[in-house]
Amino acid sequence: MFTLTVLIFGLYVGIKFAHLITGAGLGFRRVEATWLTRIRAGEPMLLIGTLTLFALLSVYVTWWTNRFLEAHYSYDSDCYSRMAASHLLPGRPARFGSYGAAERSRWYADSAERHGVELGMRVDEIDGKLAEGRTAYSEDFARLARSRDQRKIAASFESLDRCMKGDGNPRGELLNPV
Repeated sequence: MFTLTVLIFGLYVGIKFAHLITGAGLGFRRVEATWLTRIRAGEPMLLIGTLTLFALLSVYVTWWTNRFLEAHYSYDSDCYSRMAASHLLPGRPARFGSYGAAERSRWYADSAERHGVELGMRVDEIDGKLAEGRTAYSEDFARLARSRDQRKIAASFESLDRCMKGDGNPRGELLNPV
């Protein structure tokens, strides 16, 4: 927010400086205007415009940041829960039991905690939600193992592959934070 304030103030000073340099310097009846008069020229509208721009940018940045953090928290907690419960799927490929998969799963848990804290959640609350998600996927994957529905098991492995590769991760584009 401080950076945004400095940028808006810089914009204001830049526009005001350009106005001073390019202004004719002539006042009413072609009399030479003083510097004080030239500085005050156009002032209320410039100040109002700058403050409006500041307010709009502040609202947009706040909205964008919250959407971005929520999307990352959701994606990271879901992928962590899936990967932590993947050992219950029958015929699990070795890549999901590897050291890289364990590291990726730990990274998702850390990232979910970091983004959740930035959203204002407590760490114990985040850990509880991660544990609930892991339990829910464990029950789902155990049910799939009992039913031996190969189509659903293959779909579960595809979603795990997407988590391993980071596909579907929020990108944070300018107009679309998710």
